[in-house]
Amino acid sequence: MSLASRLPYTHPYAGGYPSLGSQPLPTDADAIDYLSRMATADGAGVETGVAVAVDAFITDSKALGVWDSIRSSCILAGARTLAGALVPLKNEGPELWDDPNPSFIVNSDGSAGTWDAATNTMVNAAVSTSNARPRFDWGTALPAGKTVRITGRFSGDVSHVYRIAAGTATVAYQSDINPDGSFAATVVPTSSALYIYIDGTLAPTSVTIESLSIREVIDDPVNSPVGDGFASGDYSRTAGLTGDGTSYIDSGRANDADQRNDNHLAVYITEAVSSNEVFAGVISTSNFCGRQLNWRSTNNVRGFANSISYLQSAVYSGSESLIGVTRENSTQQSLRVDGTTTTGDVDSADLPQENVYIFARNDDDVATSLSDATFAFYSVGTSLSLADLETAVSNLITRLKFALLTGENPAPYDIDTVAYVVRGYENGGTLE
Repeated sequence: MSLASRLPYTHPYAGGYPSLGSQPLPTDADAIDYLSRMATADGAGVETGVAVAVDAFITDSKALGVWDSIRSSCILAGARTLAGALVPLKNEGPELWDDPNPSFIVNSDGSAGTWDAATNTMVNAAVSTSNARPRFDWGTALPAGKTVRITGRFSGDVSHVYRIAAGTATVAYQSDINPDGSFAATVVPTSSALYIYIDGTLAPTSVTIESLSIREVIDDPVNSPVGDGFASGDYSRTAGLTGDGTSYIDSGRANDADQRNDNHLAVYITEAVSSNEVFAGVISTSNFCGRQLNWRSTNNVRGFANSISYLQSAVYSGSESLIGVTRENSTQQSLRVDGTTTTGDVDSADLPQENVYIFARNDDDVATSLSDATFAFYSVGTSLSLADLETAVSNLITRLKFALLTGENPAPYDIDTVAYVVRGYENGGTLE
């Protein structure tokens, strides 16, 4: 058992020392940010092996394309304390984008821009002599001079979005927008206004804003999760956080923060005890619409993503796995249980506004049907591949267990080797 892998990842000798050997350290900027905030809550940084497991998870999530869809999330394992486990994975404040209509449109050099509020579509009908006209201006509540994260997705003539700017600070040029119309950037706005420029030399053209998010990157997010009723004894560094039928987490994320046809809800269960409980969710008692994951006494997990309740279900064995539901259009949703994703024809419905709860369902700000399961992770956000999310999270939990059970750094080993060693420890073996 190496000493270096058990040193806090911030220790001067964590990366290597002649008598200790050398080992990889976390390198991803988002991982380092999260680990730093966790260390503040814990009172000390986690071991290097644990930190590397987190780093690999975030790197994997980005490579698999699910990172940007995770909006409110906690890794409920690995941290030294319950306080550290409740640190949000992402360090972003509440949504600032609240004005779908541009405050004015700058038409010049022959451009003829218009805005269709019904479809959130920018149109330019006339060829301009300037590639930066027309310009659509939003007088948003951007915190000028502070760091913000701006993400979104366009459809239509996506390549005709010449530039997105926050004041005079460039958010993205045409070259920064992905082929699917999505973009993501961290920027310091120079004023409170957001500008979107359409390449006027390519008219006629139209671009629709499918989604847009503006969040301040802050040290203490206002939408941090809040655990209600949990005690330190409910937390295990390897298994996660266990409910007792009276405790739950308010994720801090309003259900309508994610679009009606673009959302997901998922939990990673390491132990499921009794059925007929809600793993996570929010519901409107007026029309039973919302997002929810519910384990019924028939062993069916019933899930829905902004639809009328219980229209899709799958049998759950009670084993360790990701349970999740996602929606990316108005007519279908997908449910993942026991490593299998099924897609059902389920129409979307109006969104309740209340926050999503974990270990319970939020019924008009009242926690009901509370769970006594053990979760190592949860995520609330926009639509994604549940299979890819499960791959990333399952590998994370396996690497965390390896680091904590063996005291070694998982980085040098492939995931199959790591999983094999973990199974040995869980069945009474050791590497001694």
